[in-house]
Amino acid sequence: MATSSLEICNIALLKIGADSITALSDANKRARLCTLLYDFMRKKLLRAHPWNFAIKRSFLQKVTDTSTSVNDGTDIFTSAAALNSVTGDTAIVTLTSGTIPTGISEDSTYYIIKTGTSAFKLAETQASALADTAIDITANGVFNISLNIGAPFGYSQKFTLPTDYIRAVKEEDKNREWKKEGSFILSNDSDFNLEYIYNVTDTTTFDPSFDELL
Repeated sequence: MATSSLEICNIALLKIGADSITALSDANKRARLCTLLYDFMRKKLLRAHPWNFAIKRSFLQKVTDTSTSVNDGTDIFTSAAALNSVTGDTAIVTLTSGTIPTGISEDSTYYIIKTGTSAFKLAETQASALADTAIDITANGVFNISLNIGAPFGYSQKFTLPTDYIRAVKEEDKNREWKKEGSFILSNDSDFNLEYIYNVTDTTTFDPSFDELL
């Protein structure tokens, strides 16, 4: 296993009969090319094979949100954080505390109309969401609602992929149906345990065969 990315690059240069470099920041073509290609090739090779040194397991988190505020003039809810959804996604609304705003019902499925990074409206149908036709909220009061976000169709749950995700190896239950879309896993199950290849950058953990390929 290599001690650094510099060592891997210098071995590559040695194999083609080129002079070594002292750092990836050297002001020469060899260093510039190593800098350009190293990370691209590292990620490409990680994707190519289920390397034991690069496998992780993770219990994925559902895409959810909460809101305690709605403007009954504009029908816009304010979310607690940046909403990981798009217009047309489903949202199962559950009342956590207080009185649910007039116009929506507890434990019902609605469709998101995203109006900002942390703002949204709710629609009765997907067609209404896409047409920006929101439910008329006529009263709000004091409330706290949670939203379980799902895909627009086909799958009822969305799970956030780990930030160091490269590619999936397998789900714990091999019989489950699921699909990766963008930075999410879509599934109809209430939980999702994923085995995946992660973005390994520590060269001291690389397998010698990976070093050689890289």
